[in-house]
Amino acid sequence: AGVSDSTPSSSSSNFSGSHRQAALSVREAGPKLYTLSVLDCFGNTETRPRQRSNGRDVVTTRQQHYFTERAEGHAKRARTRAALLDGAISVVARHGLESTTIQAVTRATGVAHGTFYNHFDDREDLLVSAAIAVLDEINVGVQAAAQRFPPGVDRLVIAAAKTSMEAVSIREFGHLLVAAVGRFPQVTDRIRPKLRADLRAAHAAGVVRVAPTRLLDEQIGALLGLAIQRVLSGGQVSRITRETAHAILRLLGQTPDEAAATVRRVFK
Repeated sequence: AGVSDSTPSSSSSNFSGSHRQAALSVREAGPKLYTLSVLDCFGNTETRPRQRSNGRDVVTTRQQHYFTERAEGHAKRARTRAALLDGAISVVARHGLESTTIQAVTRATGVAHGTFYNHFDDREDLLVSAAIAVLDEINVGVQAAAQRFPPGVDRLVIAAAKTSMEAVSIREFGHLLVAAVGRFPQVTDRIRPKLRADLRAAHAAGVVRVAPTRLLDEQIGALLGLAIQRVLSGGQVSRITRETAHAILRLLGQTPDEAAATVRRVFK
């Protein structure tokens, strides 16, 4: 269905604070890219249903109107932009990044082809903006959780685990992030500075032996991307999360025994 021309009643705009922030990000994502800490990616799982099947976590797929729901009660321009973001996320998940064309997205959303250019410059602008909107959604509620952990390996491990778990709690989000992070440097470059800052803080505190480098950033990012891919392919979330945490700890200089002990402590 297309985007309605009517303006919803004011009662529809009674968002919670976090949802209002997410809706704002939908309106303003455009060329503005958000800088996220790895710790900013904890996320809020309350709206992400998860099931259990034979002891295995099963991530669920949400309908394609995720950001459209966030934009309810806002101006038509915001709702149209949100619909295009949702359409891009959905098409990427179903058909892959290469098949996600402007025509495919406008067809899926019912938005006129010409209207697309009122919101995005081109296909890349849409896909980057969608990835940033997803990252921003994962970021909801993160700061309160992050404050409970001082700089150190526990904080880094929990943050990394939450990042991968939240990215796959809605499958469409996970598919988009795996595709976009490896393809568009605008997304990766906006994550890296804060990741580096977290690593530097842990290194300065003496709890991480390896000095932060661009290569280390990329190695951690690659491990998280692989973890997301494995879960999306049907892997067990808890096992993959622990294996990924162990691998990250090894990158940070812990011995195999130290890494195993840290994983047991963090995930007890």
